[in-house]
Amino acid sequence: MHSLPRTFPSCVAALTWIAIAFGGVGCQGTTTNSLELLGQRCGNGICGRQETYSSYPQANANLIEDPGFENGPTRELTGYSRPWLGEERNEIFVVNDGTAHTDAQHATLIGPTAQLMQMVDVRPNTGYRVSAFVSGTPGIDQHATQPDWIRGFFVAPRGGVDLDDDGDDGFDGPPYLKAVPIMTGTGEWREIVFTFNSGPNTAVSVNFDARFFSDELLKVDDVSVTEEPEAPPLHPSLSGVAGDRRVDLQWTPYPGTSEYAIWRADTELEFPRLTVRVSCATPPCHFTDDDVINGREYSYQVAVEDGSEVWIFSYDKLLFTPMSSP
Repeated sequence: MHSLPRTFPSCVAALTWIAIAFGGVGCQGTTTNSLELLGQRCGNGICGRQETYSSYPQANANLIEDPGFENGPTRELTGYSRPWLGEERNEIFVVNDGTAHTDAQHATLIGPTAQLMQMVDVRPNTGYRVSAFVSGTPGIDQHATQPDWIRGFFVAPRGGVDLDDDGDDGFDGPPYLKAVPIMTGTGEWREIVFTFNSGPNTAVSVNFDARFFSDELLKVDDVSVTEEPEAPPLHPSLSGVAGDRRVDLQWTPYPGTSEYAIWRADTELEFPRLTVRVSCATPPCHFTDDDVINGREYSYQVAVEDGSEVWIFSYDKLLFTPMSSP
């Protein structure tokens, strides 16, 4: 991930940064429809995103637009591309080289880092199935916890409050909902599938995030997001309070889980990292972070590891500033 812009000169210019600024927002006084989510500022205030729900697809319909990258010729994906978004130039291309999973075209991500995403409107408190076919040459094993931040295949909430006034929603990097590794094995096409519960969210982004080494690339094809007949359990809900050189956190339990992880970021650490693992067999679950500095801002999410490197994150990403008592 590259540094985030501090200001956006206009609503038009903001389109350049939609792949970077993790905010699903529209200009004040306008109404945005599905996938028209602008990450930007309007005047001296943060733009507000006004939701529209007039034309949801059928429950079994794919919410991803252009799932196989067939709409349009071979091309580079940058911040101006729709509906798929690329982060920076020379990182993501739609190609027709005879190796697509189905039909003619697929997306190719090349290094050293690359991010491919699409914004999707969702219903609150609804289950979704997310899938994609991936291939790597040579075989890629992108761990969801690989430093410096989440990498792999994940969904992230959109349209949140810009807590630290730096042009993205959330604080010091995007919040997450669920993340899984990208593993391509021998380089043959393979499917990655996971489900999640949207909770209070009305918009998410579907992301592929990779860091490459010598001669590596990642191919993506046939992406889908569909509603699940039965919703998975709700994610944990996080709350907390800051004190003198401490932050006290508390969260609701996740069914069948007694082990949790605290993910933290601060003003010195742009993206959240797994900070500590916590056991909680009997709710309420809580943790006190006393490895903090007064006056410094910290953001937190709590997460559950559901299988190897598959992370289910709390819906809440909270910001605290420890302070000494007056």
